[in-house]
Amino acid sequence: MIANSITTLRIILIIIMSFFLCLNDEFLKLKDDGQVPIIIIVFQVFFIIAIITDFLDGYFARKFKQKTSFGKFFDPIADKLLVINSLFFLYKIYDADNNKNEVYLTLHNFFHFIHIHNIKVKSILIMVIMVIIIRDFLVTGIRLLASEKNYIIEASLLGKFKTAFTFVITGFLLFDSIYKKHLQTEQIIVLLLIIVVLTLISGINYLIKNFYIIKNNF
Repeated sequence: MIANSITTLRIILIIIMSFFLCLNDEFLKLKDDGQVPIIIIVFQVFFIIAIITDFLDGYFARKFKQKTSFGKFFDPIADKLLVINSLFFLYKIYDADNNKNEVYLTLHNFFHFIHIHNIKVKSILIMVIMVIIIRDFLVTGIRLLASEKNYIIEASLLGKFKTAFTFVITGFLLFDSIYKKHLQTEQIIVLLLIIVVLTLISGINYLIKNFYIIKNNF
């Protein structure tokens, strides 16, 4: 099956990308002349390839009617792993960049009705990652319960939209954090918070739609 082979390729790419998280920060720092470290470029190339494979496996599955239980189960898992892996790598980039590491946001300057001071971009990233992990553990748990009854739950439209939006924002931040840096700190925070909101909404929607599975297995 072409679609399943492409999904498997994406999973292999993600496994390779996970080793980048073990690298020392020295490999991720910008050179004095502004040159981007080769490690970051390679990661970005892998990220783009992984995104392309995500599109291709869905395309071939529909075109050749190759929708299988393997694809329905592992395709969304691969997406989750890619998002989490990439956000952790983005965290490492910010951590290696001393300037970004010391950037704070005073939210009341951006949202006049909120008075929270000295929030780091890195702190928001950790919150985003944790929310995604918790949501995905919940979703995967429900999927496993459903699989025991030989029932495969496909990704919802809301879940697909959340994943696509997260891919776009994560990819944009991966490039923006290294190259032209168009975004201000406040804008980065807002984009990350939108990811959190979409993740929570899609998670709650998934829980409500499939609550009967939990109830029947409680």
